[in-house]
Amino acid sequence: MATSGGSLEGPSRSLERTARSEEQLRKRKVGRLAYTARMIAVVTRARPKAYDEMAQYIKSTRQDVRAFYLSPHIIQNAHKLLEAYRAKVEATNRGPYFGGNTPSSGLVAVFAMLSLCRNVTAYGFGMDAETNGASQEYHYFHLYSPAHSKKKNSMNRVHSFDAERDLIHALSNEGIMTYCPFIPHNKKHNSRCGLRSAEDQVNQDPDDFSEIDSINMPRTKRLRKEKVEKVVPDGVLKSTLENWDEE
Repeated sequence: MATSGGSLEGPSRSLERTARSEEQLRKRKVGRLAYTARMIAVVTRARPKAYDEMAQYIKSTRQDVRAFYLSPHIIQNAHKLLEAYRAKVEATNRGPYFGGNTPSSGLVAVFAMLSLCRNVTAYGFGMDAETNGASQEYHYFHLYSPAHSKKKNSMNRVHSFDAERDLIHALSNEGIMTYCPFIPHNKKHNSRCGLRSAEDQVNQDPDDFSEIDSINMPRTKRLRKEKVEKVVPDGVLKSTLENWDEE
């Protein structure tokens, strides 16, 4: 399964995440979302009433699409991970990073998928070096808020895309996941990075949602604690990692 900023794709289904405000989740907006066949929508931020309206609307119009509400604990722990990583890097006189510690939907997706997927591959993190993000259109900014710039660097007061990119890179270096950065003039790398053989894919009934039904349970047997502790300060993520233990 591979992450692409705010979307995740697997062998038998696609999973896209929406991080919208209450007003953006109301019925009059839902019809504008690009729901692909058999998609699972995972909402990261919404008031219960707004989420319920969206879920009911989807249920009445697209029976093949399912909606879930992501546990806030996943977002909180993704925030802890990013904050701890930034503190460690800046303590070595690298940085400081510009932007806030609010995790982007892409980082939240990576954090959640580490507990659900055998393999996680991330694309599109960070801002392009040539224009510092001015040429990158980012998610739903323009669609849902035309007054807002749709360029990726318009949101770096809230998010720190460079810090997230370096964190993802560090996790990749420790073998926890795979990071595929865009390399100019390297078509082979850009087209093949992250590809896996058919034998590596997990065979799963497309109607089996049992694994996704546990998305609010951030546990994994694949995340190796000792490797994460190399990326962040000792003890900072103790409570987070304990939540991921096998019961």
